[in-house]
Amino acid sequence: MTPAITSRARAAARVALVLYVALLCLYSVARPAAPGLGVIAYLPGGDLAAHCTAYAGLVLILCIALAGPGPATWPTPLLAVAFGLTLGAALELVQAFLPWRTCSLADFAANIGGMAVASGSWSVWRALSARGRPALMGKRGAI
Repeated sequence: MTPAITSRARAAARVALVLYVALLCLYSVARPAAPGLGVIAYLPGGDLAAHCTAYAGLVLILCIALAGPGPATWPTPLLAVAFGLTLGAALELVQAFLPWRTCSLADFAANIGGMAVASGSWSVWRALSARGRPALMGKRGAI
């Protein structure tokens, strides 16, 4: 049985997506208050771990927002990753023109790593749920 993603969950994911993208954009261009402060300083891997985590979250929200009510299809994670790649590249490019930010290929690579893990996890979860394995979210696989 394929996990059912309700229309309410998709609608909530779309609202969350707009807020999440807005926060990613804002955080990517804002002048930092002081270097080394905040949650990022406590993450193992620091800035790269933050990039990986942020873009993994983006792809998971996108997968929920894009998933249809029927069986899992391959375009969902691919579209999510394509959007994430576009957003990540655009934000890194914008940072190249901001004196208080730096454009970094390492940051973009960390974005790709997070997106790969999230899209792979999404695909495996949908495939296992479709085979009748116990779903991770809810009694009947509903999100």
